[in-house]
Amino acid sequence: MLKGVVRFGSDCEGPPRHTHGGCIAAFADQVMGTFVIRNRLHMYLTGSLTVNYKKITPLGSQLGWEVTLDGDFVSDWRKTKVLFEMYSLDGSRTVYATASALFVNAAFATPLKAVL
Repeated sequence: MLKGVVRFGSDCEGPPRHTHGGCIAAFADQVMGTFVIRNRLHMYLTGSLTVNYKKITPLGSQLGWEVTLDGDFVSDWRKTKVLFEMYSLDGSRTVYATASALFVNAAFATPLKAVL
């Protein structure tokens, strides 16, 4: 498990006084990717990312977040699935966003073909 605290500043504003969903998705992808690389000790790439926005996220508030391996997914050295949750730290533990991502070992990623 990897845990931390985040605060989205004014550069992440979407709706007035609230955090843009793209900033939340980028943050979730980054911390999940860091977790996978540190946990698996290999370079992994994001294969898919699904973000669920549970509540509109207030701008400037401190939020907790956690990343864990998905225990229901059979991980191997080629791919692994990771879960993310972002929540309030005010005691109510209101969940603002969850995410799941499938990461693929870079050694097995299919190269992209140039479109001409």
